Amino acid sequence: MNFKFSHRENGFATHQPVLYVILKLTSGPVIEFGCGEGSTELIHELCKKEKRKVISLDDNFEWLQKHKEKYESEQSKFIYVPKSNTSDPEDASHWQKILKTEEIGKTDWDVVFIDQSPWMARYYTLLTFKDTAQYIIIHDCDYFPDNNIFGKTIKRVNRKKGKYLFDDVFKYYKIYYPLKPWPYNITGPPTLLGSNIVSKLPKIKYKKF
Repeated sequence: MNFKFSHRENGFATHQPVLYVILKLTSGPVIEFGCGEGSTELIHELCKKEKRKVISLDDNFEWLQKHKEKYESEQSKFIYVPKSNTSDPEDASHWQKILKTEEIGKTDWDVVFIDQSPWMARYYTLLTFKDTAQYIIIHDCDYFPDNNIFGKTIKRVNRKKGKYLFDDVFKYYKIYYPLKPWPYNITGPPTLLGSNIVSKLPKIKYKKF
């Protein structure tokens, strides 16, 4: 596989071991919300040999094109999601719109990876797929309970692992933290793996990657 793991030093890539393991456990379609060096290359490198259906979406045209030029194929698709005509950087209506489309919102995905901006776009994406996807992976998951969006904060992260509940959205879930020293030394950041379909979620040894 033509891919180098960077989760030990890159705070934007601490989801990599989780994403890798879940991709290896599954064989069906994969969708990625928010392109990134830590996720897009990993997803498309793993899926191209098996010719799995993959869709990557982003609202940054230049960033999307960078990955599209390298990986777009018959089974790998890249979709630009143009922002709404608003000056509000937190507006997520463009994401809400595409989530309602047949191709995106009505497909039974094996893996849904959620890491786009703004924050509320991740929440709307979770709500769309939480009852139909085999696995959902959400990066920076601590943000949502800490800001009363979903989940519950039992103990905030303060250079130690925080404690969170996500049973308001998932029957089954696990939270994974990167190896120490954390790339982002305040929160990690942690990654949430959740499912309302698959009860047995894997133990993931970050040291292996």
